[in-house]
Formats: sequence, C-alpha cells, structure tokens
Amino acid sequence: GKKLRPVKHRIEYPLFIAVSILVRSLPRSLALNLGSFLGRTILPRLGKVNRTAHNNIKMAFPELSDKEAKDLLQENYRHIGINAIEMLRLPSLSQDADELNKIFSFEGLENLHEAYGEGKGVLALTGHVGGWEMGTFFLPRLGFKTAFIAKAMRNPFIDERITALRESNGGKVLMTRRGARRILKALGEEYIVCVLPDQHTSPNQAVVVDFFGKPAYTTPVITDLAMKKGIPVVPIFCYRNPDNTYRVVIQKAVHLEKGDKKSDVIRNTAQLTSIIEDAIRAEPSQWFWVHRRWRVPH
Repeated sequence: GKKLRPVKHRIEYPLFIAVSILVRSLPRSLALNLGSFLGRTILPRLGKVNRTAHNNIKMAFPELSDKEAKDLLQENYRHIGINAIEMLRLPSLSQDADELNKIFSFEGLENLHEAYGEGKGVLALTGHVGGWEMGTFFLPRLGFKTAFIAKAMRNPFIDERITALRESNGGKVLMTRRGARRILKALGEEYIVCVLPDQHTSPNQAVVVDFFGKPAYTTPVITDLAMKKGIPVVPIFCYRNPDNTYRVVIQKAVHLEKGDKKSDVIRNTAQLTSIIEDAIRAEPSQWFWVHRRWRVPH
C-alpha cells in the first residue's frame, strides 16, 4: 500500500489543481451549484462513507424515520459538496472589499471583542458544522490575528495547497503536531486560535465524554489550556443560509474553572462538547456526518 501511495498522490494532485482552477473561473453561484451536484452525486455512491454517515445520523437522532434520515443525509451531501467548493474558492473571496457584508451577517460580535479585550488571546471553539473554513476569511477581515488548528492531509502535495488556501486571507495554519506548544505561542501573541474538537482523537491522547448521548474519544488539549491559563473560550458557528450567505453566531465567552484533577478536565471537556452538539442540533444537515466519530468500544 505504502509504495503505491506516492503514485496515487501524483495522480490526485493534478486533478485537484484542475478542479481548483475550474471552480475559481466560474461565478460563485455557479461554482457552488456544481458543488451541490457533486456532493449529492458522488457521496451516496461511496459505500463505506455512506454507511458511516447513515449510522451516525440514526445514532444521533434515533427518533427519525428512515425517510427523514435519508433526506437529512441527502441535504448533508449537498452541503459537504458546497463546502468543498467554497474552500477551493477561498482566495477568490478576497478580491472584493464589500464581500464581507454581502456574504456574512454577524450575531454577537461584541462577545468576541469583549473576550479579545482580556488580552490573553482567544480560543474560538467551533466544529465541522456550517461553513467551518469561512473563519479563515472573515476573522482576519474583521481585524483579528487569526490561527487555525489543522490536521495534515494524507497527500502532501494537496496538503500544501490546502494550507495555502486557508492562509490566503491573512490567517495562519498551525498543524496539530506539537499543537499545544504552537497554540500557546499564538495565544501569547494575542491570536484568536480556532479549534475544532469534534472529531475522533486517538485514545492515548483523549478523554471520553458523551457526544449525542454516546461516549466518544475527545481531545482535552483546549480544555487544559483554557483552564491553566485562564483563556476565554468563545463558541463561534458559521451557518450557511439557503441563498449561500452565512450567519455567524458568536456566543458569550466561556471561562473554565481552574482545576488540576482529571475529573475537572473531563467535566469541562464535556461542557465544550455539549456546546458543539447544541450547535449541530440547530442545523443538523450541516455537520460532517461522514466522519467516524464514535469509536469507543462498548
């Protein structure tokens, strides 16, 4: 497998570049329609992905009928397709000074300014919900020094390009390797650091907390930093509207109580996780259901 991988990477890369060039040459509305079409056409045909997403939805929302679950999934695939295209177009967003007000509306911006005013930097808590890549555009645009935590992708060529896309509007990407140290440094320089702790974390680096009523391995890094250094955690969620504008909801800062026991870390991690869960429940078709989130052995 490993030997074949570089060949696969070299085949994927030109495809990735070709699609990127295509979607940037199209008007935004046309490009996003293409994304919607690709999402609902390709994703249902990926057996493993489709099964994972379907199982996740049934587990999180046991009350849904099969038809409702299927409709939600279809809507979700459209959203994932749109999101992928929106990300490839990130550099195109920056051309127009009016773009921010045309595409984004903000609720609770004063909450972010207030937390930022504490002078300790801010941990922006979000998840893979709505237009989660869009913070790479609007936060620097609002005048904040911004960094985002990201996992490296398997294909190093594509990884390099995606990092460039994410940094194209003035923010910077911090890789998860040695993450805590990098986050601390950025916070020390009064950055807003965006963290997305809603994906599976390897058991040896995780605590187990409930997510949609089922135990899930979850990173405690954000909780740890916020508790030890008294850093405000500001939940920010960017929902996509039906007309492809975005509604950014910024909640009041959460100040986690200090504590050095593992039980404190678990309790606070559970609190942050429930904030993300509530945000997903507000727009369930906009979360990344294709991810294998629940892997705690029963």
